[in-house]
Amino acid sequence: MIVGGSIQVFEDIGTVRVIAFGGVGNPGDCRTQLDELIGLINPTLLDVSFEIDLVLQMPVCRAVVRVDENASAEDISSEVIRTLGSVTANFAVVAPAFLAITADNKSVDEALSRVRIPEGTKKSLIGRES
Repeated sequence: MIVGGSIQVFEDIGTVRVIAFGGVGNPGDCRTQLDELIGLINPTLLDVSFEIDLVLQMPVCRAVVRVDENASAEDISSEVIRTLGSVTANFAVVAPAFLAITADNKSVDEALSRVRIPEGTKKSLIGRES
């Protein structure tokens, strides 16, 4: 599977939106199950979240980097690159569950069993603990 990423700068509100996505089948055919899966995964996460992107029409993992107006360009780019790595890694962890639904017609519970969700604390599947 190939996972791609996107960085969208919103200078007017001081944020950078970072997303990762990949080919995990047609969400239109399985939208209800994907929404349910995403609804079960998102509450366990801290720095990232999943959604069905309305433009891409596919599941994405996203995060927002808040840009401090006093931060250097180097600090901002470092944080954006770290965040891109995090959303990409987290998407890759959940991709087997998306594929279980879209390609293998598995139930949400069966798909969720393909993802290891940390117990007891909110955290990124890959990344920092709270």
